[in-house]
Amino acid sequence: MRSDNMQKGIALLSVLWVTTVLTILAGSLVANQHQSSDTTRQWLNQAQARYAAEAAIHIALYNLFTHQTQPGSENAEEIEPVFYADFQLTSNIYSEAGKADINKISDPLLRKLIHGILENPQQADKLTDQILDWRDGDDLVRLNGAERRDYLMAESEFLPTNQPFKNTSELQRLMEMSPLTYIKLQPLLTTHSGQSNIDMAAARPELLQAMGVNTDQTRRFFNAASSRLLEISAQADKPDLSSIQLTTIVSLQPGNTREPFRLLAWEYAVPGLTEMAASFLPDQGGIDANQHN
Repeated sequence: MRSDNMQKGIALLSVLWVTTVLTILAGSLVANQHQSSDTTRQWLNQAQARYAAEAAIHIALYNLFTHQTQPGSENAEEIEPVFYADFQLTSNIYSEAGKADINKISDPLLRKLIHGILENPQQADKLTDQILDWRDGDDLVRLNGAERRDYLMAESEFLPTNQPFKNTSELQRLMEMSPLTYIKLQPLLTTHSGQSNIDMAAARPELLQAMGVNTDQTRRFFNAASSRLLEISAQADKPDLSSIQLTTIVSLQPGNTREPFRLLAWEYAVPGLTEMAASFLPDQGGIDANQHN
């Protein structure tokens, strides 16, 4: 009798143990399914936001080509928001001619711009000379600049190319370029205009202020170059979802029915994320010879 009770007890414990294991496995499976569903939902929302931002770019282009927005008028700066698939779409248009081309701008203009952005004159001179040393074709070091030997001594991850910058993001490889400084400068710079000067009539208020120009003047795109080489920045917003921003550089080609425009650059970003990350970093203006970049 005792043996039968013991066997029944062992059988009951076995059943309870198996039931517990199955319950844990089932719970884990349900949790994984929920997590997988959340991940899928996030990817879906992100994809929708990207396509919505792309739609905003094409809407802005359509308005330009149908003359609903004129790049030669003040209303080209801010386009009224529209709605697409529950996303609110906003876009801004700026002229690339109203920026400083870091491959072509003259030394005095570049120096004046950077001095207007940075409070430390010594840091501004270092950054200016490092930009000029990076883009020139020799290894001669300017007074406050840096060439290959200096980057090697600093154990930098990057070395100067002694060639024109491929894009503005390459500026982040300079020894004197800090994240905060790059965030301030990047919207004011370009590699697309091919101009040694800046079209002040098409420049952003931040650039005008840095250059000491009266920012109360009406900003217009006067010439063909400043009206046809444009930055279009679009943002897609939806309640309870992360926003996404798409910035493109567009070359308009009026009269070319086969290719009315060409996309020169295409970059996604999360609005405010870069600035938020950089706000936690000290604006030290680069590295010294004993630090790794």
